[in-house]
Amino acid sequence: QEGTFVDPTGDQSVFLGAIGMDQTGNIGFAYTKTGDKVYPSIFYTGRKPSDPLGTMTIEEQLIIEGTSAVTQNDRYGDYAQLTRDPNDDLTFWYTGEYGGDTRTSRIASFRVSDLLSTDELSKENSKFTVSSNDNKMFNLKLVTETTSDILRLSVYDAAGKRVKYEQVSKGNEAYKKSIDMSNHSSGMYIVEIGNSKTKLSSKIIVK
Repeated sequence: QEGTFVDPTGDQSVFLGAIGMDQTGNIGFAYTKTGDKVYPSIFYTGRKPSDPLGTMTIEEQLIIEGTSAVTQNDRYGDYAQLTRDPNDDLTFWYTGEYGGDTRTSRIASFRVSDLLSTDELSKENSKFTVSSNDNKMFNLKLVTETTSDILRLSVYDAAGKRVKYEQVSKGNEAYKKSIDMSNHSSGMYIVEIGNSKTKLSSKIIVK
C-alpha cells in the first residue's frame, strides 16, 4: 500500500515523517508540522491492519507543541527516526525536531495497538509446562489469558550461559514451541519464557 499524507486538519506543511509497523500490523507515523497557524510541532497518527489501504485513520495526536517560528533555514530538522520497542514490539519511539530558531529534539513514545502491554503477563494466572518423550526434543506450552504479546524464549545451561533464544507468538489461546536439544551436551538446563517484566521457567534434563 502507499499514499500521500497531508495535514489532516488544515493546510499546514508536514515533513520529517518517520514510519514503522508493530508486531500485529499496526502502522505508526510521526512527523513535524508547521505553517502560518502552527509553530513547528510534533504529531503522530497511524492505522490498524483492517483499515482502508493507503490511509492514516488514527486521529492526529500532538506530541509536543512548538512556541516560536523558524526565521533561518539552516538544515532544519535534518533527521528523524521511528523505531519499535524490542520489549513488546508494540510501542513506537520517535525522535524529531520542533520549535523555531531555538531548536529542540524530542524523544517520545506512543502506541497504536490495543493489545495488552508487557506489564500484564501474570505468573499466578499462567501455566507453563514442558514435556519430552526422549529428553532431546522438548515441547513447551504456556497457557495464559493475561497477554498476547510476543514472548522471548531462552534456554540456559547449568553455568548460566544462554544456548538458545527465540521469539514465540501466541496461537489458539496458548504459546507453543518445540525445541531440539539433541546437539547439546547431556545435563540440566533451564527453559525460560516471558518478557522484560515477568518470566516463567522450568528445569529440563537432556540425555
